[in-house]
Amino acid sequence: DVTIYEMSDRLGGSLIPACAPECKQDLRDYFAWILRQIDKSGAKVLLNTKATKELLDKEAYDVIILAVGAEPLIPKSIPGIDKPHVCWAPDAQMGKFEVGKKLAVIGSGAVGMEAAMEFHDAGKDVFVIEMATEENCRKSVSKTSGPPSREMFMLMEQKQIKQHYGMRLDEICDDK
Repeated sequence: DVTIYEMSDRLGGSLIPACAPECKQDLRDYFAWILRQIDKSGAKVLLNTKATKELLDKEAYDVIILAVGAEPLIPKSIPGIDKPHVCWAPDAQMGKFEVGKKLAVIGSGAVGMEAAMEFHDAGKDVFVIEMATEENCRKSVSKTSGPPSREMFMLMEQKQIKQHYGMRLDEICDDK
């Protein structure tokens, strides 16, 4: 007897933006399969419902499994981070934010590289700023993404997307 509580209006959490890049068809297929399995399972799905302590206590579940996902790391200490021309990469990829012709992608992890390649392929002028050295960035992405990380770096080079390593974003201005 399983109940799924979801605060938003759809299941998927951070898997939704992870499926946004055009190159993620396999992940979109997997996500669709997961949703079909949930339908087949007979689990009760409560959307737009926060799993409060009171609600969980009232239901007296034998076991509670927390699957709370993750929030994007957005460095609030950077002046200008809240300006209207700044957004999280997956929001832009999902069309929640309209981007211009010239884009700076801050962070050369898997999310940053996927966004940079997608926008480059859409005809945008893209460059990437990464605080880590190239060697440390490659190690970090390899640790989180595994063998496909080599392919991502290779594609970034083939597409000639400018990557600036060892640089830190200090401020976001009104016009840049």
